Amino acid sequence: MNTMKILVDPHTRSSNSSAVVIPVSVPDLSEVRRLAYDLHSKAEAWLGEAFGWLPNISQRWILKVLR
Repeated sequence: MNTMKILVDPHTRSSNSSAVVIPVSVPDLSEVRRLAYDLHSKAEAWLGEAFGWLPNISQRWILKVLR
């Protein structure tokens, strides 16, 4: 798991700057692939949250895999 910091300033269009730093954890790609391989090898459907994130699969990626 990689942790990075993101600077967020909700008042970008005003002179009232109140930027905050938010820590965000992002899984290693190898961890994500391991989970996906395990699910696919068992032919298990899965819906939920992994590594603190909801799944997000683009239609472009699905079409690429199916070709």
